[in-house]
Amino acid sequence: MHERLADNFDTPAAVNILSELVTATNRYLMDNQQIKVPFVRQVSKYVFKILKVFGIYDEDVFPSTQTADSDAKQSQESYEDIIAPLMNALSKFRDQVKATADQGPKELFRLCDELRDDVLPLLGVRLEDRAKGQDAIWKYEDKEVLLKERADKIREKEKKEEEKLKRKQEEIRKKSTPPQDWFKAFRAAEFSQYDETGLPTHDSKGKEINEQIRNKLKKEWNK
Repeated sequence: MHERLADNFDTPAAVNILSELVTATNRYLMDNQQIKVPFVRQVSKYVFKILKVFGIYDEDVFPSTQTADSDAKQSQESYEDIIAPLMNALSKFRDQVKATADQGPKELFRLCDELRDDVLPLLGVRLEDRAKGQDAIWKYEDKEVLLKERADKIREKEKKEEEKLKRKQEEIRKKSTPPQDWFKAFRAAEFSQYDETGLPTHDSKGKEINEQIRNKLKKEWNK
């Protein structure tokens, strides 16, 4: 893990190593009747340490396990219940990183944004980017608040896309309108009469357009 993080922060390989560690630990839990709780706790602490490096979790987020055997077993079960949603998200993120790593950094950045905007809010976690060179910060927050913010962002994005589409359609309509109809279609409020080519001859009040303005309109007509 140290080599991967020291190698220009090789995130895909680091996530792969972390996933393999979790898989090996789960196999250990399933294959052994006598679980060494301190050993499992060391693994979990290391997982949380690396997740802190990625800005997903901080240290000592979860309650500590009890020393008594019965309490330790109960704590271990609750521990797994708490971490399960996060590990599912991390596992899926790792699969996506592996599948798209050859597509370049742009796709990896998109996946990181998707984790921040579409995955962690469902777990009640707010992840905020900071200035370049600074670690991202995270905090627990009401999931309903995060989901409402997410819905607002989606609506705002859809609104911008609709406006962009309308502008594009209007541009296409302007470019596809014949010159003899152009002024009538897009500047009809400014003029009242036109010649046989569609060029305005009189303004909206019926006054004949002077030669200087007509020449400007002619240039626009030619364009």
